[in-house]
Amino acid sequence: MLEYKIKPITKWPGEMTPRHKRKRSPFSATWGATLELLETELNYLRGSNVIIQMAYREKDLTFDGGIRASARPVDHPGIILTFNSKHGPLSYWTDQYIDWEANVRAVAFALKALRQIDRYGVSKQGTQYAGYKQLGAAPSNRHKELTEAEAAAFLCDHTGIPTDALLGVPAIFELAYRDAQKKLHPDVGGSHELFIRLTEAAAVLKRRHHK
Repeated sequence: MLEYKIKPITKWPGEMTPRHKRKRSPFSATWGATLELLETELNYLRGSNVIIQMAYREKDLTFDGGIRASARPVDHPGIILTFNSKHGPLSYWTDQYIDWEANVRAVAFALKALRQIDRYGVSKQGTQYAGYKQLGAAPSNRHKELTEAEAAAFLCDHTGIPTDALLGVPAIFELAYRDAQKKLHPDVGGSHELFIRLTEAAAVLKRRHHK
């Protein structure tokens, strides 16, 4: 059985589908059948740490990552699926349908379609997944690259380590980066947006320390 956790959406990656343009579900499958399909596709990708983000509030979710029976999504039915894979972290999302179960199934079918590209020898080494490797953000929404001072300030905000130490001592920067990863990764309650920002900040400081 597929192991996954449900978490609230912290930031939607890109533009949302207008409410009047969302469609009724074209699927007749049960939720159990959707999970089986998703599990099959994730197994091909050696998927782990599976998280389905939905527009629920923290109080709507149970301690083990489920949804309380009386809860309903807030604002919209969109979902964001993230997981670790043999190609690295991957993220998929849609709010095309008016119920979240259909949106999860749509993502499962998208994974199946991407996998089938390899069947016909069109793609090699999983290159068809490259556009989905950035956690929770569409390429068009990338931030302007941080300066070294901004990168150090970001790490300082989330670790308490002074910026001059982060800029001046490589070992302290590495320690701060590992600490921030533990705090900000979506798998442990962080957000996609903050984790992306952390990755960008770390890349800037790594270049500084390896010049």
